[in-house]
Amino acid sequence: MDQNNFQQAAPGAPLAICGRKKNDKKPVVFYEDRMTFKGETILYSNIDTISLYAMTTTTNLIFDSYSAYVRMKLKDKRKLKWKVSAFSIFGLGSVKTKKQYFASMFQACLATIVRTIAAGYISTIKMGGTVTIGGITITPTDVTGKAFMKGTKTTPFTEIARADIDRGNVYIYGPDNKAVASGVGTATENAACLLYIVNTLAAAGTTEPVQQ
Repeated sequence: MDQNNFQQAAPGAPLAICGRKKNDKKPVVFYEDRMTFKGETILYSNIDTISLYAMTTTTNLIFDSYSAYVRMKLKDKRKLKWKVSAFSIFGLGSVKTKKQYFASMFQACLATIVRTIAAGYISTIKMGGTVTIGGITITPTDVTGKAFMKGTKTTPFTEIARADIDRGNVYIYGPDNKAVASGVGTATENAACLLYIVNTLAAAGTTEPVQQ
């Protein structure tokens, strides 16, 4: 299997192998319920938070610098970090390649770690709880967040179409394709989970809390 290639895999086989450079000797290997990170096996269920960040800076249309990382906090309080950076002058350099490496890592994290953490939030909400991530508060029936030029706004799930990630921010949209709340950067702890939380609950329209 090529590194930096997320794909469907046979049971027990790696889902993705993400390196930071060509022929990386210690890539992150993703499986269905765990990953191998710097030689250590870590269950996704033992990861408490995840932050994903990428930034490109261009100077005088000549010099490009790129930095991206994935930060994770484990439930035992340890911290993990995966990082790439690069520079290019007049388009010559490794920025394009490093962006591809991060894109593969980003997608693999979404499909595994983020999905696992989001499932816990969804369970909490379905039990009648409230979850707040990056200033967005979610209950079984609605989403509350700051809307641009409109202050705080509460929108029921019956009026939410979907959530998407665009240029490093999670946006929640109504049926008119207008954001119902300001975007939350995926560098914010667990903000990427909003993608799965909102889309799951929006598909249901509303969620009646489970009776205890």
